[in-house]
Amino acid sequence: MTEYRIKKVTWGDSTAYHPQEKFGWFWFDMDKTGNGFATYEHAQKAVCDYLKYLEEPFPSVEYLEFDPAKDCK
Repeated sequence: MTEYRIKKVTWGDSTAYHPQEKFGWFWFDMDKTGNGFATYEHAQKAVCDYLKYLEEPFPSVEYLEFDPAKDCK
């Protein structure tokens, strides 16, 4: 099972929250900008939205036979 966490980074008066996903032994930021989120709630929502995206079914592809002699009237 994939693990997730939110890393809190504080410097001076600023705080940023970085959602992370674990692959093997390493943790990787899920935030593509690298800036993180201003609040814990925003970071938490980003993880939840990502997990909802993963649950969506992938589109299925079906190839249908087409015979112009028979199907074009």
